[in-house]
Amino acid sequence: MQILTFAAARQLGEATTGSGFVSFIQCRTAENRSGPIRIAATRSLVPQLQAAVANNPYLVYLLGVIVTDRPDVVERELHQRFAPHRIRGEWFRPHPDLLTLVQERAQRLAVPQLDPFDPALGHLSVEQLAETLRVSVPTIRRWVHAGAIPHKRVGKHIRFMPDDVLRALGRQKGPSSS
Repeated sequence: MQILTFAAARQLGEATTGSGFVSFIQCRTAENRSGPIRIAATRSLVPQLQAAVANNPYLVYLLGVIVTDRPDVVERELHQRFAPHRIRGEWFRPHPDLLTLVQERAQRLAVPQLDPFDPALGHLSVEQLAETLRVSVPTIRRWVHAGAIPHKRVGKHIRFMPDDVLRALGRQKGPSSS
């Protein structure tokens, strides 16, 4: 299953102005790659994704979208179809039938990969920053503890502004060890 990046989602949103979407957003942890899936209707994809990232301590992936003129109707049909797998609200267990539907019906467009540190993406979690920089989560936590990278606390969670991290790291992979 191909994952659509947030930058690609922004391009998709710009390319399909006037349409609506039903998005399939999955939360994952480093240990659990099969977290719950949110099925949600929206007319504006990017703000929905930014809110999902900002309000979630887990890695957030856009598995795919259904482009439709009637997102509320499609969302309602999908919620009814997968009701036995509902966790709460718009969140569902990653049942094989749901994953198959996403794989077969949701659009995964060939959109150029953009800079993952695009400021339009908003704050990154510890896990997202580690994945983007290709370092371990403990390394990110050590950098935070040492004051090597700027961050902000949101409750118990730590968030990072990509531009600030890049400036602090001097656009290197990690802080110098001198």
